[in-house]
Amino acid sequence: MQQDAIKNDVLSSPLRSSDETSSSPGQDHVDSSEQIHKDGADNSILDSSSHNAIMEEDNTENRHTISDYVSKKPKWWKRIAGRRGTPGQRKAISRMTERGYVLSSSKLLIGKHRHQLSVCKLFAHRPNGKPICIEDMLVPAAHHESETCRDDRDNNDQYVCLEIGFGQGEVLLANASKFPERCYIGSEIHQPGIGNVLLRMERAIDQEMMMISSPSGSSFIPDESQTAHTYENVRIYPGDGVKLIGMLPSMSLNAVYLTFPDPWPKEDDHGWRVIQDESVHAIGRVLKPGGCFYLATDAVCFYDWTMHIFQRVSSVGKCEETIPNANVTATVTVTVQWEQVLPCPDRAEWLPVVSKYEEKGIAEGRHTMLQCWRRV
Repeated sequence: MQQDAIKNDVLSSPLRSSDETSSSPGQDHVDSSEQIHKDGADNSILDSSSHNAIMEEDNTENRHTISDYVSKKPKWWKRIAGRRGTPGQRKAISRMTERGYVLSSSKLLIGKHRHQLSVCKLFAHRPNGKPICIEDMLVPAAHHESETCRDDRDNNDQYVCLEIGFGQGEVLLANASKFPERCYIGSEIHQPGIGNVLLRMERAIDQEMMMISSPSGSSFIPDESQTAHTYENVRIYPGDGVKLIGMLPSMSLNAVYLTFPDPWPKEDDHGWRVIQDESVHAIGRVLKPGGCFYLATDAVCFYDWTMHIFQRVSSVGKCEETIPNANVTATVTVTVQWEQVLPCPDRAEWLPVVSKYEEKGIAEGRHTMLQCWRRV
């Protein structure tokens, strides 16, 4: 009853924003963010002096470099978050890869220097019980913004969202179920989390297919490629979402979600935060005009950091991406300006559930803070 009260209170109460990553318990089903910071959760909330220190960082001679995103994590982090999933989770990943729901990160890297992944082609057909053929999804990398993949540029009716670091996938799957007309790409580097999400998807799909099979207990199973079902609008990328963004064509996404990311509260670890000048530029490049970036966090340090980065990038107002194409290096220059959306859009439109991680933070006295930035 207490948990239901917490969920109802969060989902129905006014948003806490600036204008005012298992379906069953157990060690292998703990949120990756919670694992990493279970010993230092209190450090994620900074006092006002720490807030001022972040905002004045540009005027400090010995400030930490925040322009580049550091994807390679330290060894101690890998020991905590980089562990393999359980045998059941790994088998679910394998089965769902064979059924066409998972992008193979190793295969995707093959064409990244000369090609990009067409989002339009990725969702052109529902999963057909066969692995995704990456070669069929690639398009030549653009030399200029005007040369963006025509399929992705012209397909303005297709609403595509990317969630970076979906954790246990509660938000990802809730959105996919609530908005079946939208397409969702979920990226995550934590194998247990990936396995849990795919297990939930697999069970829901199989149950639905059995329900629509022929009556009278027949063993007939309908062709998956010919049957509309839950989660056919979801694709999973088992890797770094920021790296995936670099493989997508310009103006191919409508929204990018970042929910409860690792705040990396220690000053020496700021380079590992997902939000950096470089990653904000990359997000701006792949968003369609009017597309939005959404953040949910209960760490004041990360909330202030994100505000600072977006404000600074907005003052620059330009995004430059260098894309090698064959033996020629061309620069894609995309003029991007950001504006903060105030008040932040209703969380029912993008954060429709209270995850176990958010619920735990509320119980410990932290509150959820939201931001939304629109590409102008």
